Amino acid sequence: MQHPGLQLEWNNSRPEQRQALDNFYRSIQNMQVQEQAIQRMERQQRIEQLRGMSPEQRQQQFLNFVQQQQLAPGR
Repeated sequence: MQHPGLQLEWNNSRPEQRQALDNFYRSIQNMQVQEQAIQRMERQQRIEQLRGMSPEQRQQQFLNFVQQQQLAPGR
């Protein structure tokens, strides 16, 4: 959407434009790194949970997973 009389030139030639863009990209990278760290921690916790289970409990977890996949919509 353009507004009459309003024009913005963004060519990164001005230091504040470059800095704003750098900050934006850095914030995206930081969010991705944080998300990856959280996912790693969750996987590690899940592994520890599975290690603490008996073989029967793990088998039941697997059977539940398979059953849920079969009931999932779109399959």
